[in-house]
Amino acid sequence: MKLQVDNEEVYAASGNREPDPERDTVAQLAQYAPLFHPRLVALTGTLEEIKQAASAYRVYFSKAGEVADNADYLMDHSTFIYLVGPDGKYRTHFSHSATAEEMAEGVGEALDQG
Repeated sequence: MKLQVDNEEVYAASGNREPDPERDTVAQLAQYAPLFHPRLVALTGTLEEIKQAASAYRVYFSKAGEVADNADYLMDHSTFIYLVGPDGKYRTHFSHSATAEEMAEGVGEALDQG
């Protein structure tokens, strides 16, 4: 998603892809991520590594309901859009229901703070 704020381009990455180390592979994520933006970086890892990353960003994820062996299942997960600076540091986040105006305001405030 590309936003324009005072002639500065800002890209927002969505955190709405549920982490699922049992089904996600590097190859699958390499096909999935560019559907959102060509510069979006998708990450995967072991269950423990994904739990660490989820904890760092305060993301919740869990299999939904009871799962039978070899059955398809859904993942419950939190959904946020994170604004990360060029230095890779967290600036702010938005809910999935944030309006374009709310996001533009939040991006503007982050740009003002440097």
